[in-house]
Amino acid sequence: MQTQTNPHNDRQAAIQRAKQQLQHMIDLLPQMIVLTDAAGTVVRVNRRMVDFLGISEFTDVLDRPLFALFPEMTEEFFRKLLDAPEHNSANSTTIRDSRGEPRQCCFEIINSATESDLFVIVIDDVTDDHTAAAEIERNHKRDAVRALSGALQHHLNQPLTVITVRARLLQQALEQGHPDPEHVQRDLYDILSQAELIGNLLAGIQAPVDFATEKYLPERRDEILDIRESSGNRMSMSEAATRQLRTLTSACNVHYSGYAHHARETSRYAFMIARQMGLGEMRAEAIRRAAFFHDIGKIAIPDAILQKPGGLSDEEMAVMKTHTEAGYHLLQPFPAYADAAEVAWSHHESFDGSGYPRGLSGKEIPLSARIVAVADAFDAMRTKRVYSEEISADTARKLIKEQSGRQFDPAVIEAFGACFNELYEQLCKAAESTAPDELTQNDCY
Repeated sequence: MQTQTNPHNDRQAAIQRAKQQLQHMIDLLPQMIVLTDAAGTVVRVNRRMVDFLGISEFTDVLDRPLFALFPEMTEEFFRKLLDAPEHNSANSTTIRDSRGEPRQCCFEIINSATESDLFVIVIDDVTDDHTAAAEIERNHKRDAVRALSGALQHHLNQPLTVITVRARLLQQALEQGHPDPEHVQRDLYDILSQAELIGNLLAGIQAPVDFATEKYLPERRDEILDIRESSGNRMSMSEAATRQLRTLTSACNVHYSGYAHHARETSRYAFMIARQMGLGEMRAEAIRRAAFFHDIGKIAIPDAILQKPGGLSDEEMAVMKTHTEAGYHLLQPFPAYADAAEVAWSHHESFDGSGYPRGLSGKEIPLSARIVAVADAFDAMRTKRVYSEEISADTARKLIKEQSGRQFDPAVIEAFGACFNELYEQLCKAAESTAPDELTQNDCY
């Protein structure tokens, strides 16, 4: 006789099997699962939670407050978790396992979709992930340090060697006296170029936009940091030239005490004279910048001549006059400073043709150099030097006016006289707020 099955019993059996399979699946999850009611009382946990707590039976945690499972945690922590207005939120904290080992765990609460008074809390032990991530980070940092070290050795050894050799050659030439201006210019230019290269490389390391590497040697697997590709900072030729010349100006200020003060004051005079002549703000500003470098060639003149008290011998004067040509050669390689190069070369030319180094006269002398010549002479007269005492501004103005048509351009003298009162007043105010030998950020710009 065939036994009839009860459909209701079959459904119940199928539901029971499904529950067992679901519980088995939940027990196999790597995360800890806790089911609680709205009061925070434990209703159910999975096998992973039991193992983590080091208990033997599920029943050991049922009907217990959630915070009682984790002695390190406070009831307030779980209450905030359960009372969050929007669930599916996560909080990370450190708890201890059954062995007393600290574990970094992430608590995520999920509101039950069917019963609003039940909550599922998923606890994910992310300690191993954090440890692995930290190890990866350490390895990356170690590789980055190696790449950076390799890049510095690769890129800086040569320029540092060039700087050292050129500096020693320049020191020997200056100590021996009567250095060749062309050789001095070559050594200084090489030093500045290599120093600028180093500066640009270091600037790229300071603010990288990427981490690009390059092969150190084709036959080796080592990679070094590609500084140029990693840096998003691309300096224009004008900016690079300004940085080089600012470095040179600082060196000149050490070599020739008072250089920065004289350069700054001369540039201010020149700016105001140019503006008085109606040249416009942009042209006047260009002349101001050119005037700042008019004596930069004096870095090629030996200390014994620069700092000699009293007058110079004919031979010494011949050496001193070479500073105009040296200044031209120093500035000429920089296209943005072509006007400054002409001023350095021509600011000792006289309007009547009796000046040096080329004996130019009248309008053969660039207008910027004719303006700087007056500004230079005025500041030199009113500044105490090792070889001369300062004179009053009014006396200096009279002496300069006497040279109108001879040493100086009459048109420049007229403009100088017209703006003298305003110029002198402003310079007096500036002198009170600026240290005489202190280079400011705007001096070379």
